Amino acid sequence: MKKTLALHVVNTGAEAVSTSIELSGFEGRNAEVDVYVLSGELNSRNTPAEPEKYKTISSKINLKGDAPNYSFPAHSYTIIKFKK
Repeated sequence: MKKTLALHVVNTGAEAVSTSIELSGFEGRNAEVDVYVLSGELNSRNTPAEPEKYKTISSKINLKGDAPNYSFPAHSYTIIKFKK
């Protein structure tokens, strides 16, 4: 049976935050993870003229080890999905 650990992080600050993510208890996971990021100023919004100015960007990255480092962008909502 496949398992997924979804980490949701909100960075309301004006600067990116770099940190390590402690993953003890989820051993044997894949190094490749799915990352979804929505970012923009806190009062940002899409408009009829620019309906996709702010949208979720998805990517796949490698986060290796039991405490990988990741930088959460300023003014962002990030979801990282770890799978095993």
